[in-house]
Amino acid sequence: MKKIIFLLLLLMIATCLHAQYESIPSVDKVTQTHDSLLVFFSGKLHFDNKLYDHAIHDLEDYVHGNPDGLFAAEAMYFVGKSYVALDSLNTAISVFEKNYEDYTLDDYGILSLMEIGNIYFSLKDYEKAKLYYTHFIYFNSPLKDKDHAFLQIEKCNYYLGIYEDPTEIYTQFIKKYPKSSKMPKLQFELANYYVTIQNYDEAIKEYTSLIDTHPHATWLDSVYYNLSIVYKTQSKWEKSVETTIALLNRYPNSKLKSVSYELFIDGLVANHQFLQAIDTLNYIIEAAPQEEKNEYYQLLAQIYEELGLNKELVYIYQIMIQNETDAETAALLRLKLELIKAKTGTEEDTLKPIDHELDR
Repeated sequence: MKKIIFLLLLLMIATCLHAQYESIPSVDKVTQTHDSLLVFFSGKLHFDNKLYDHAIHDLEDYVHGNPDGLFAAEAMYFVGKSYVALDSLNTAISVFEKNYEDYTLDDYGILSLMEIGNIYFSLKDYEKAKLYYTHFIYFNSPLKDKDHAFLQIEKCNYYLGIYEDPTEIYTQFIKKYPKSSKMPKLQFELANYYVTIQNYDEAIKEYTSLIDTHPHATWLDSVYYNLSIVYKTQSKWEKSVETTIALLNRYPNSKLKSVSYELFIDGLVANHQFLQAIDTLNYIIEAAPQEEKNEYYQLLAQIYEELGLNKELVYIYQIMIQNETDAETAALLRLKLELIKAKTGTEEDTLKPIDHELDR
């Protein structure tokens, strides 16, 4: 009896040792896995560097050796993207379709459906594009990807004649998916579209709605600026000035600061608030970096020129010439200065700043 128990124990130990040995990858297996991963990441690197032929070669090589590999679906997805970049759209469609068939449950397999939709959309085959977008949406994909598909479907609906007005692309999307992260930007695009068709009242409505509902959005400076432009177009100068001031106060570091100042000055001049415009520009010039001063001096010169204050223009142009570091620009400024001097009938090289009483 003891011998039987002893033999059973030996058998169990041997079985365990064999299982452990089998679970330890051989050197060849480890090397093979390591090499295949190098091929995969090499392909991804080629794709990122827009070396699409090399990307296709490496990624297909990876999948050929690892059809069930962890990155197989991703590899074929980027093979398809590479063919799109090379404008081989039919081949790309075939690759994406096979990727979905082979890896139906993989995220990259599912994403392939949306890529096929994008290709058909670019080919203006809106029926097929809508079909693939709709198929893609049925899967539990990330919302950001679904949003894109939803929007593309609305665009297909317009091109297929389901919607008569292109604004319905945006209004239908905003209505159906109000919580979409795309909604604010689409509302901005809708407002911009209204501007292009000169429907300024609707544009103002959309811009102001964006400002009210998304006050903390970092890109609202563009909304304020476009709204101010619309007011300017309607000759609502007070509104334009008010909106521009809000932009400058809320976004002091905006890339639109320079053009916003110009818009602000335009509003003051249009309201015949010349002295306030000049005072504002002098304040801006004093605070501006040296390399930006001439930009604002140019605005000041425009006001003086509009008012026919040629002697004061001479003074401003002398300053701009002194500040200018580009020889060609400085030469153009000197030419302009000589023309102004000819109007004034003076050869003076220095003049005092403006001291005229102007209407506010």
